[in-house]
Amino acid sequence: MNFRSAKSLPTLASCLAGILLSAMVHINGLLAAKTNAYLSSTIVHIVGTLTCLVILLAQSTPPRKVLGKTSPLWAYSGGILGASVVILCNLTVNSPIGLSGTVAMMLLGQTLCSAIADHFGWMGIAKKRLSVRDGAQMALILCGCMMLLFRS
Repeated sequence: MNFRSAKSLPTLASCLAGILLSAMVHINGLLAAKTNAYLSSTIVHIVGTLTCLVILLAQSTPPRKVLGKTSPLWAYSGGILGASVVILCNLTVNSPIGLSGTVAMMLLGQTLCSAIADHFGWMGIAKKRLSVRDGAQMALILCGCMMLLFRS
């Protein structure tokens, strides 16, 4: 398998995740508009938890074996971060920046944080030296975000 084909499945999966993220933000925003940001976040996380439980129970590996694995304590902070993301999205998607501005700024934040995490090797990630090209790509993302936010 060559380098390009080794990257195609993760690239497609990442693109699909981005599509699903945009749809999720929009749907959560609709729910937040009918209720409020905090109640809609609670509803979304209850439904997500139940969905994950169903998937966990449907796996061939018994849940006790999956749950018995040890993880570093910081690994459990993902739930807090996920809830915070949903609440912040629910607050911003129904604001003047709308869905495209919300998702664009999320992309910028994810890219900047990911680049810093890669550079310093945070949370066990292999260190990756940032290049001028990486900086140029982030600058272009920033320009795109500004165009979305400040369009007339």
